Amino acid sequence: MIRFCIAVVACAFVVSATAQPNQSAVIAGPGAASCGLYIEGRALPSAGSRGSINDMTVLWIQGFLSGMNTYRSVSKHGEMVLLPDAPSLLAYMDKYCRENPLKSVVQGASAMYAELL
Repeated sequence: MIRFCIAVVACAFVVSATAQPNQSAVIAGPGAASCGLYIEGRALPSAGSRGSINDMTVLWIQGFLSGMNTYRSVSKHGEMVLLPDAPSLLAYMDKYCRENPLKSVVQGASAMYAELL
């Protein structure tokens, strides 16, 4: 049963996609997951898929933050900012998602980037 639960949460992270009605952009991958789903995935036993879920989420957020940094630099909005390491990133997202379970991972990553500026 635990393997089934792990598989369901992992699949939800991989295939999540969301768009607001008036937006043309779509967020795909772990960033589209709700904070509630993120917290659920973080609570899974350490063995097995939990590491994969955490790794996917960290890599997605690092890519998002790197993209924001690149846009900031290329568009002449400022210098790139120093990005947090993986444990710090997860600690921030854990706190953000516990406090905002109805928001999404991308909203948490955006809030993190805004704090880094």
